[in-house]
This record gives sequence, C-alpha cells and structure tokens, in this order.
Amino acid sequence: MKKIYIILSYSGTMPSKIIKVFTRYNYSHVSIALKKDVKVMYSFGRKELHNPFNGGFIYENKNGEFYKKFNKTKCTILELDVSDNQYRKIVKLLKKYKKNIDIYRYDIIGLVLKIFNINYKRENYSVCSEFVGHLLEESDIYKFNSKTIKPADFMKIPNKKIIYQGRLLNY
Repeated sequence: MKKIYIILSYSGTMPSKIIKVFTRYNYSHVSIALKKDVKVMYSFGRKELHNPFNGGFIYENKNGEFYKKFNKTKCTILELDVSDNQYRKIVKLLKKYKKNIDIYRYDIIGLVLKIFNINYKRENYSVCSEFVGHLLEESDIYKFNSKTIKPADFMKIPNKKIIYQGRLLNY
C-alpha cells in the first residue's frame, strides 16, 4: 500500500475569492502530492506569481514564492491509501503531464461554466479540481458522481483521512 495526498486550499487571491463566492465552499483550489511533506504538489493554476491569466499544469512548491506571498493560505490535507498499482498509474499520468507541460492550459472558460454546473471540455485545458479528479478516476482510486468536480467533492471520498487543517506554511 502507498499513500497520496489531496490538498484543498484557499489563498485569498482575487480569483480564489471569486470562486469562493460562487461555490460557497471554504476552499477554491485542489492539488495532489505523492509525499506526506507536500513540498511538491501538482495542479492546474497560475504559472506566474503576478499573472493569474497565464495558467496551466504546474508544480507547486510549498516553500516557493507564491505561498511566501500568500502566506496565510488555509488548507485541509487529505491522506488516501492506494494500492501499488493505483500509485503507479498516478505516477505514469503525472509523467505524461510533466513531459508535455507546455501544451496544457488553465481553462478559464470552463471554470466559469463549472461554477454554474455546466460541463465543458476542451482538449489540453483543465482546472485544478478537474485535473486531480481525472488522476483519481484514471487510476481507479475514486469515481466522482458529477461531471463538474469541485473542491468540496473531494471531502466525499470514503476512507480519506484528514491529516491536517490550518495554514499551509505551518504544516
């Protein structure tokens, strides 16, 4: 057995505030990590600190400049037990994203539509919750009941364990 980590977060940036208003949920962002220290997380989000419109597949560094600037980012970290085979599938999928990092874009149009529960898919475009949900579904870890996966949906995963709640930088 292996473990993976789902990080639900709220940074307080303008985009996160807008998402929170519409979803009425405490968290607006979802990432996945393969190690408990969550120093390296994978998601879809902004590629540049000061430009929320240039986004795509990203590596998030817990100790990087984004979280230093938004140092009050709140989070809940979920731990999931997965089989060795499921873990290998996630690693393989992440390698595909890493290898083709430049083709993936953040789906701003899709995000707006998802807020209103409208599923809209474009090839190589994604939002954070859809990306992490896709990894879990493709790895046979969890099947979501909705076509529009939102951060709140990750709390519905059975057998998850909440291992931390608080400021991300304090973890």
